[in-house]
Parts: sequence; C-alpha cells; structure tokens
Amino acid sequence: MKLVQETYRYDDASRMDVALTKTGKIGVEQTSRLDWNFYSKSTRYPKKITTTRFTLPQAWLSRVWMAGVATIGGRVVLDAELLEEAEDGIRAYRGLWLEQGRGYELRAVSGWFTVGCGGDHYFSRRSATNATASLRGKQTRMALEALAGSD
Repeated sequence: MKLVQETYRYDDASRMDVALTKTGKIGVEQTSRLDWNFYSKSTRYPKKITTTRFTLPQAWLSRVWMAGVATIGGRVVLDAELLEEAEDGIRAYRGLWLEQGRGYELRAVSGWFTVGCGGDHYFSRRSATNATASLRGKQTRMALEALAGSD
C-alpha cells in the first residue's frame, strides 16, 4: 500500500493489509493496541500500534488505476464507477475514497467526484450533478483569474 503511505500520515510500527473482494463490503477497518514494550522501560507511555485493512474490489486495477483516478486531490480512491463523460472532457464518477481524520485514523467516504481534462477535480457527497457543476464553476473561475492576471 505504497499509495496510502505516500498520501496519508501513518505510524512506522503500523501494519497494512489489502484484501480483494468480488461482492463484499469495500472500505477500511482499523484496530489499535497499546504496546508497553516498544519503548524503553523508563518511558511512562505505551506505543499505539494501528493495524489497517483495506478491502478493494477485484477489478480495482481496471476500474480505478487504469482510469487514472487512484489518487485525486490528495485522496486515495478505493472504488470508482464511471457515470458519464461529457463533451468538454469532464468525467463523473460514483466512488469511495479515503479521508484522514485525527492522528492516523482513515475513513471511507462515499459520494461523487468529477475529473476534468487538466486534472482539475471536485468531490461531492450530494450528487454527480453537484460535482459536475462545481467543477465547471471552478474551471471558469480559474480561467477568469488567468485572464485577469495576464493584463
């Protein structure tokens, strides 16, 4: 899970496993334990060791990696289903991605995201329409800023 290690904070003593599933639940599960023997005996605090298990669809390589959406905007995508591809090159996906909470906590978030030709992206928990409209608005604002900056 080098992809996760390059994108999120993680504990050097942690353990990460990947499981593939055909029909099971896709996501992430984490368990933590305290190791009193990790540091020297003079240390008053235990080491918190986190074990993370990622469950990915068997078709992850073809649906996510080959589509070029394995990491979008600093998030690792666990699953993505292409919903539509617009004429202007914007692709809308229904997906599941990872977000990092406090410490080393990872959680799977479901929703929609859009990706534009230049790598622009937008995530939405509401709808694909919201994500597409927001990305188009973002691209328009960036184009106007570029025009204003060229004066």
